[in-house]
Amino acid sequence: MQVLGKLPNLVSLRLWAKSFQGEDLRFTFHPEAFLSLTVLELKYIDGLKSMEFEDGAMLQLERLDFRGRFEETNTGLFSGLPLLPRLKEFMLAGKTYKDDFMEDLKGQLAENQNGPVLKRR
Repeated sequence: MQVLGKLPNLVSLRLWAKSFQGEDLRFTFHPEAFLSLTVLELKYIDGLKSMEFEDGAMLQLERLDFRGRFEETNTGLFSGLPLLPRLKEFMLAGKTYKDDFMEDLKGQLAENQNGPVLKRR
């Protein structure tokens, strides 16, 4: 991930099932990485436990697409969504997510000053 984060012109990144191997994957996005990224797509990443966006990280990110498994979508899976200054849309694919996950997600998006929209697919 560190190598990808240093690519100066990377605007779209798709991380799908089998992109990583592990049972306890925790991603933290730092301010110095992914400077041009506008779209981040996460789809069925096995073992994903958390995804944190630090203050100043992914300043250009406009859209985040996520599709996960029911058993993986716990409160706290995402943190720092209010800190993404250009986020316009969070696309959530799939039908079933835990209530506490949905409440946490909606709450974080509501705290984002850019007013991103939660869409379901």
